[in-house]
Amino acid sequence: MSLKNPPKTSKSLAVSLIDTHAKSLIAIGIVGILLIGLCLRLPLMNESLWFDEISGSRVYLKDFEHLLARVLFRSHMLTHYTFMYFWIKVFGDSQWVLRAQPLLFGLLT
Repeated sequence: MSLKNPPKTSKSLAVSLIDTHAKSLIAIGIVGILLIGLCLRLPLMNESLWFDEISGSRVYLKDFEHLLARVLFRSHMLTHYTFMYFWIKVFGDSQWVLRAQPLLFGLLT
């Protein structure tokens, strides 16, 4: 009999089953919370754009030099503006696209 892999006793098997069950309950809870968050946010995606979304999109839609000048000298949201600039270049500039990135990161947090 090898010392590296001792045989599992009924007690260690029960503990591993409880750990597996607890992990699956945690996973189900996390998925449930994400689905609730998504259901709460999706109906608001069709609302008209707010002023900050419109003014921000003006920064995203200009050329990259304008974006850098704006971000480096007048803004504290370097990562957000830069990411949104490329997001819009890839997916377009519709209302859903402007709101999808904050929705995605909101769910991930």
